[in-house]
Amino acid sequence: IKPHGEAAQGMHAPWYAFPSTFGLICCVILFIYGNRGWKVVLSVMMYLTALSTMKLAVKWVFVEYAFKFPKFVTVLHFVSGGLVCLGVQLYRTQGRIAVPTWSEF
Repeated sequence: IKPHGEAAQGMHAPWYAFPSTFGLICCVILFIYGNRGWKVVLSVMMYLTALSTMKLAVKWVFVEYAFKFPKFVTVLHFVSGGLVCLGVQLYRTQGRIAVPTWSEF
């Protein structure tokens, strides 16, 4: 593990790299999915934005602060994802989750 700040010296990207790449990807998404409507385009853009910012945030924590607990991040991601999925399911079913019987299971 490299000391704090040493890993950041190896590779440097200009400040405009992420925003310009994001703009280019948005144009490509608009070109590919534009005929399917604005909801699809917005959904794809939100999904890719969430993925890219999460990846950058996790990398920043591990590199800049030499975070030594990657399993904690994995468990936290698993639990928070499960809670979000449970919330979506409860919202869609209005609180009534169908439980299969033993013969159906």
